[in-house]
Amino acid sequence: MASKRTETRFQRDETVARGLQRFAALQHKQAAQAANALRDPAESIHRIRLTFKFLRALLKLTRVVTGERFSRYENARLRQAALALSPWRDATVIEQTLHKLSERMPKESRQVMHDAVLQW
Repeated sequence: MASKRTETRFQRDETVARGLQRFAALQHKQAAQAANALRDPAESIHRIRLTFKFLRALLKLTRVVTGERFSRYENARLRQAALALSPWRDATVIEQTLHKLSERMPKESRQVMHDAVLQW
């Protein structure tokens, strides 16, 4: 099995297009494996969003080769996919923040905060 370092380098007789396809496929595979292996949904979402960022950057780098039309189309698809994850990311951040705040509050105030959040 190749190391991570050699997996993200061009192979001797590999075309640029083929190498970039391989890099993108590798990112996709690693993101899927990470998401399935992690027990923390927030970390899974974070890793998936990082993969989208990497793939969008790859599109920008290859725009000259792939063409402006293809690049814009695929960038829009990746952006939409990343945006679809935003509500989960936001909810997780809110939940973590409220949990940290509640740890600092007196016990009597925790129920008041909990009820206020539920009404919101």
